[in-house]
Amino acid sequence: VGTLAPLGRIEEVLRGARIGYWSKPPSGALDSGIAAVVSHALTCFDTFGATVEPIDLPGGDLLDLFQHHWFTGAAARLALVPPSERAGIDPGFLEIAQAGAAFDVHTLVAAQLERAEFGAAMD
Repeated sequence: VGTLAPLGRIEEVLRGARIGYWSKPPSGALDSGIAAVVSHALTCFDTFGATVEPIDLPGGDLLDLFQHHWFTGAAARLALVPPSERAGIDPGFLEIAQAGAAFDVHTLVAAQLERAEFGAAMD
C-alpha cells in the first residue's frame, strides 16, 4: 500500500494509473446523487491522466452470498449467548440471527463454495 502525494501533486499520482470502476450495486438501485458525485470523480481521474475502466464483479447475487455467510455467523454467535442474557441484544441482530438459523448446512456449504469461486475469480 502506497501513500498519496499531497493534493497539489495528485495529477502526478494519477497520471497513467488504471482505475477499475464497479458501477452495479449489490442490491437495489444507485442513488442518483451518489451516481453524480462518482461520475464527477471519474471525470477528474480521467482529467489527471488516469484510465478508468468499467469492471464487473464475478458471480451472481452478491447480497445473497453475503447474507448466507453473515447471517449464519450471527446465528452461531447468538447460540453461545444464554437466553437469559439476550434482553439487551439489538433487535436487528436477533432478526438476522433468526434468518441465519433457518439456513441448512447444505445451503451454507454451497454458499462457501460460491465464495471460494468468487475469491478465485478476483485473483
